[in-house]
Amino acid sequence: MIGVFTYLIVGLLYTTLRLYPSICKVAYKNVDDVVWLIATIVISIVVIFFLIPFWIILLALDIAKLFYKWRGKLHE
Repeated sequence: MIGVFTYLIVGLLYTTLRLYPSICKVAYKNVDDVVWLIATIVISIVVIFFLIPFWIILLALDIAKLFYKWRGKLHE
């Protein structure tokens, strides 16, 4: 049971850190409109909680992207 909670907490932290730059970009772009800010906060919380179980897939995609960039530098 502790393993499941640990998995979900790590997923919460990872997805929050991954989505933070895009959330900030949208929030700063529409800083004068309160409705946009509230919608951004609510939608980002929903997306974060939706992606928590799938954080390992997001991590694998980030690692694959890193290797893809590394491979591209080798073939230049």
